[in-house]
Amino acid sequence: MNIRVLRYFLAAASLPNLTSAAEFLHTTQPNLSRQLAELEDELGQSLFDRSQRRLKLTPQGEFLFKRARSIVDLFDRTRDELIHFEGLSGKITITAGETCAFKYIAMALKRLQQESPKVVFEVISGHEPLIAEHLTSGVSQFGLFIGKVNTSPYVTLELN
Repeated sequence: MNIRVLRYFLAAASLPNLTSAAEFLHTTQPNLSRQLAELEDELGQSLFDRSQRRLKLTPQGEFLFKRARSIVDLFDRTRDELIHFEGLSGKITITAGETCAFKYIAMALKRLQQESPKVVFEVISGHEPLIAEHLTSGVSQFGLFIGKVNTSPYVTLELN
């Protein structure tokens, strides 16, 4: 399994059919089908239910889809950070519940951006399970939980 094949899998799972996925990936439909079949063989799992006209993920495919998104995002972020490895740079991802307390974080991000213009921020809105998943998988470097949440796995700072 490699990044290219994970990108193929993500496109096939996200787009309406293999033809549109192949066009998006600038490859042929037979090549995409072969790559996906080889991935399924390598993993010993069926990732797609092909009984319908449209591809549908199996439970194993849904599991891989979540992980593949995280893996590809982490790969891309790592590559970008290495390419731009000069001073403080890169992308910081924050997954947060929606709250008016976020304005304090936004002000801090603005100050950091002024001091380090090569830093880019991505904010993802989400609820507790998504925040925890993103922190655990490395998709996000920071999370903002709202309310009473078990934060024992994390280094925390309480906001008012």
